Amino acid sequence: MLTLDHPTPEDWLAIGALANEAVRHIPGAPVQTEWLENRRAYTGPRHHWIAREDGEPVGYGAIEHRTDRHRLFLVLSWINPGATAIADALIAGLQREFVGVGKMWMLEYADDTPFLNYLRTHGFTVGDGFDHEGMAVARLEYAQFA
Repeated sequence: MLTLDHPTPEDWLAIGALANEAVRHIPGAPVQTEWLENRRAYTGPRHHWIAREDGEPVGYGAIEHRTDRHRLFLVLSWINPGATAIADALIAGLQREFVGVGKMWMLEYADDTPFLNYLRTHGFTVGDGFDHEGMAVARLEYAQFA
């Protein structure tokens, strides 16, 4: 059974493992140590959830509040056959806390085709990308949670 919980400090190790698993299928994607350190170090307002399947972490979602827009994070493995249900649950959990939040943005590796396809079907638009340490990165925008 899929459940959502607010993560505890003890969950960060599992969230880091999820982040690594989420990019394992992308050629050249680095270990996500920097990403995890940035999430742990963030001190601004944040709403976040960890998704668990039968008690095991299978996804992470967060919105970090920024001045003009909010940054969205979704972390899960698209190799997992239940990935769509996990992503939908994370987005629904964030929407319950953040109705009418306004504009959001996120970054994703441009080669993560399954995830980008999911995001496009859920109202995200892909904007200009850039290179980050040899990896093509796509910037995505989302008008607002309804």
